[in-house]
Amino acid sequence: MKVMMCFCHKKVLRVIFALVIFNSTASLICYVFVTSSVKDEPSPLTNHRHIYQYSKGRQQDNNSRMKREDIYPYSSEHPFWLDPERHNAEIASFHLDRILNFRRNVPIAGRLINMTQEILHKCDDKALLDTFFWKGESEFNGLRFVTPPRRLCMHHMVTFIGECLPWFCNDEHPICGISDLLEVSVAQFLPKCPDSKYPVNDRAYPWSQEVKESKVWKNTNICDQVLMDLQNRNDRTFLDLIDLAIFDFLIVNYDRHSYTSLNQLKNKSFVTILDNGKGFGNPNNDELTILAPVYQCCKVRRSTYYRLKELENSKLSTSMRSSMSHDAISPILSEAFLAALDRRLMNAIETIQKCFLENGEDRVLMGY
Repeated sequence: MKVMMCFCHKKVLRVIFALVIFNSTASLICYVFVTSSVKDEPSPLTNHRHIYQYSKGRQQDNNSRMKREDIYPYSSEHPFWLDPERHNAEIASFHLDRILNFRRNVPIAGRLINMTQEILHKCDDKALLDTFFWKGESEFNGLRFVTPPRRLCMHHMVTFIGECLPWFCNDEHPICGISDLLEVSVAQFLPKCPDSKYPVNDRAYPWSQEVKESKVWKNTNICDQVLMDLQNRNDRTFLDLIDLAIFDFLIVNYDRHSYTSLNQLKNKSFVTILDNGKGFGNPNNDELTILAPVYQCCKVRRSTYYRLKELENSKLSTSMRSSMSHDAISPILSEAFLAALDRRLMNAIETIQKCFLENGEDRVLMGY
């Protein structure tokens, strides 16, 4: 068993165990699962992520908790920070990033893993094995009984709790497979170690939807302040943040607290489009305030606007449907979410065109 430390960042991740398997070409693959991140201040975690160590690099996964047709209501009783993360949202976001021609997300794909064959039978770490249980079984006087399936968990469901904060990682918040099969999304891993080859850096997102932060920009146009804060950085960061806002609006991602760039590139870096698991939560909810960077600054990258126009008339949903159809766990999105993408695209274009009327197209479109 190979044990290693993956992060030297404040958000430390601890290796649980290593699982060695072979793929179809008989080349060695080593899965390394780790715990969820330990944050500076305790807060509920809404998903499980693990690191897979392969012979040529690492990958990170996000486990299935939600069905494709599930809808999160987004209300005062159901705030966005309690919205579970969705593995299919990460997959769909990767395809959307490519179709928009941003290409700032890491490769992400869906996989179906057999927890019995690939984990339980190949792991000897007791701490991890203790987090597994068969949901749907009960025991009385040494005899085992099968009870009807509950919630999303079907009969004889293998459930992986994992390790994170106890009020979230418990029997009431399991990750369940269908029988012992579990859907996951697998993403390219970007290390946060300062001495790694491709270190990443996080900065606070100015238009965060958090209650305290949003009170500022919802009452005041903060665009000038953001431009002042960015003046000593590279020229593209500002327009990347505008792209990020359009992207988050299309998937309705309230969970953008920070943005990430690659330290190695320094002033030539770009804003990556990572951590999109809370997108695609409700196809009927178009949160226009996510477009605040667009309507407050009235600046958009020229190529972004032209690409949005190219995807009008349902071309966006058609491209997404075709692109995602090749994924191993397709379909990735329901038709309701695909229709929502087309509708939100038009809302984004209309917001930009309103800026044209107020400021003139030449003063709104910037860059290439």
